[in-house]
Order: sequence, then structure tokens, then C-alpha cells
Amino acid sequence: RVGARGPPPPPQHHYHHQQQHAPFHHQHQQHFAPMGPGAGNRRVVFGNLAWSTTWQRLKDHARLVGNVVRAEVISGQDGRSKGVGIVEYEDARSAARAMAELRDTELDGRAVWVREDRESPGGGGGGGGAK
Repeated sequence: RVGARGPPPPPQHHYHHQQQHAPFHHQHQQHFAPMGPGAGNRRVVFGNLAWSTTWQRLKDHARLVGNVVRAEVISGQDGRSKGVGIVEYEDARSAARAMAELRDTELDGRAVWVREDRESPGGGGGGGGAK
């Protein structure tokens, strides 16, 4: 009986990891509610931010490619910027445009990188710092 067990469901299992990371969101990204499957493609990470970059400057920069729902610069426990920010766009198309068009653009004197906000299984809220 070859088909009795069937393959394991890795795609469904992957999405459940997002729920496990909810405390991470609460700790570092308290303005973002955990999202269900497929919603993460509206969020992007901006990196190499200047220490002086505020959420408002990040939001203004991100608006160049679409409507921004939320923007936040991630801070450590000491209140200092980690040089990374999260932007949530109104739709996935704007997020895709941000990754394509805002990569290596200048914000507050720094060339920023942009990537999809993806949570890796087994990750966590501690350590790692700004990637």
C-alpha cells in the first residue's frame, strides 16, 4: 500500500511556524499583528539603515513605490536602532516593487537593501542582530 501514508505536509507546517513566532513580533514589532498564510508577502525588510533613520523617514521612502500601512525601525532593548526596519504595504504588488526598485537606493546617506519579510523556521527573537 504505497499511498497509505502519503507525503508529509511541509507547506502547511511552514505556515504554522509563523504562529510560533508571535512572541517575537510582540517583543520587537509590537505594532504588527501576526498574519496568516500569504499575508507576509506585503511586508518587506529594509536594512543598512542609518542609526538616525526614523520610522517616518522610512515610511516616506517606502511610499515611493506604494501605499504604506505601517513602518517601524527595530530597536534593541537599549533603545538604539538595529539598522533594520519593517514596512507593511497595502498590497503584495507594492512590496514586490519595493524589493525591485528601492534596493540600493539612498536613505539618510546609506544605500539600503530590501528583501521579503520571511520568518525562518527555528528562528527566534533573540540574538542575530541586524541582518
